[in-house]
Amino acid sequence: GVGRGDLHRIAEFERLIGSYNVMQAKLAWGEFLQKRCVGLAPATADRFRAVLQAILNHAADTSGFEAPKLTPIRFKNERIRYLSIDEQNRLLASYAPHVRPIATTLCFQGMRTSEALTMDWRQVRWSSNELYLPETKIDEERTVSMQEPVRKALHELWVKRGSPSTGRVFLNRLG
Repeated sequence: GVGRGDLHRIAEFERLIGSYNVMQAKLAWGEFLQKRCVGLAPATADRFRAVLQAILNHAADTSGFEAPKLTPIRFKNERIRYLSIDEQNRLLASYAPHVRPIATTLCFQGMRTSEALTMDWRQVRWSSNELYLPETKIDEERTVSMQEPVRKALHELWVKRGSPSTGRVFLNRLG
């Protein structure tokens, strides 16, 4: 599917460079940069480029031609994309008690939210210290080693609920 933000970008392409044909993609991109991307952060402009490149690639795949390649915008992205251990601990402690095990699992296991929220107790393999994920974003099952904070959080839930063998691991506050 196409995300809402990308739909906006596609509308902008249509509005500003919709009259160009595919073989004029590089010229159209240059014009788009001048008309729409002036003053934008380089990462934002490159997101526009990535969406346009995806459109070109899709058109090429479905119509049997080679897609023109748009040159990526080079930029140094120096944002800090992680929390310190202290910040991480404070954040996890700030969650409501019924949400904290989910947040802990997401923090330490590298799982997607949908993978965690749909997890069943049958997927928790206590003896091998693993979590089995039968449905992932790319439709391939995978198994991940359970990190100690996650094992502790899940074990507390498991004991609290009477050691279930099936059913959703994470429930809302109403069960």
